[in-house]
Amino acid sequence: MIPRRRLAPPLALMLLVAALGACSSSDSGDGAAPTTDRTTSTTTAPPDAEASTTTTTGGAAASARPVTTRHEVGVDGETRSYLLTVPDPLPPGPVPLVVALHGGFGSGEQFRTTSGLDDQAVARGFVVAYPDGSVDPDGTGLVAVARTWNAGRCCGPAVYRSVDDLAFFDAVVDDVAGSQPVDAEHVLVTGHSNGAMMAFRLACEHPDRIAAVAAVAGSVEVQPCLPASPPSVLAIHGDADRNHPIEGGRGPRAVSGVDFHPLREGMDALASAAGCDAEPAEAVDGPETILTWPGCEAGRAVEERIVAGADHPWPGSTPVRQAGELQGEPSQAIDATAEVVEFLLAHRA
Repeated sequence: MIPRRRLAPPLALMLLVAALGACSSSDSGDGAAPTTDRTTSTTTAPPDAEASTTTTTGGAAASARPVTTRHEVGVDGETRSYLLTVPDPLPPGPVPLVVALHGGFGSGEQFRTTSGLDDQAVARGFVVAYPDGSVDPDGTGLVAVARTWNAGRCCGPAVYRSVDDLAFFDAVVDDVAGSQPVDAEHVLVTGHSNGAMMAFRLACEHPDRIAAVAAVAGSVEVQPCLPASPPSVLAIHGDADRNHPIEGGRGPRAVSGVDFHPLREGMDALASAAGCDAEPAEAVDGPETILTWPGCEAGRAVEERIVAGADHPWPGSTPVRQAGELQGEPSQAIDATAEVVEFLLAHRA
């Protein structure tokens, strides 16, 4: 196991970063996945329950509403949690399942708010699971509450504890499929920052039940990335990201302790695995430079969208007060949620 490293930024900064879900972690390296226990499941309230654990909000479709509940699953002897948003009523199944992965130090609830996927779920008729990353139960201070994903070389407690987030992904999908009429063999995955890295890891190492991945402000941090049957992949990244530079390395605001791989490097690997041509076609559409790899096998698509002037936050999200110095202001040049949803649903099989 990789030696544990503690985080010690100032308390005010720690709390604010945790609230924002910025891509942040301790120094980290590769770790082997542990043995997985058989998954068990408990649910705090069924999706149609009128209990206090059910949160109901207004949606984009007048005839439906998003109903959100919290659930727990057991993985490797630990209890893990996720939120589940189900449109009520649901369209006839099987319906698409989107697994949405928050950034480092964020949470499922934070990413649910930031992404605005609930409204899209109501409007487009899909189910969304928002898993929570793991913390270090033996840690102190920030380490004890910092939720991260084991995405390979990043990030933080999830990496140095060798957390089996691949098994957690399967546990979430199986648990949702046990109560909802979802397509559990063609799952759609999105993520931001450390969550984007985790989405890429799933595409590289666990693609069997994944149809498409849409990653925002992340990179492939597992080596090598050689999936036998990769999913369709979309990457959205700002060219002014100062936390996670698109060209790789450490940004001036980075606190992860990781020299990130260039985004293009991982996209080339995924395109090669999908049988695409080596060189992408390039087009400009408003603020976006779009790279599309032609000739991919089995209807797969590989696409990278570079947003001019965009920093690290989820593009199109609401600016968070006092967040600028930590991760910049979210670009309003595009609506990343709309682009992510459009791509995922277009490649759901």
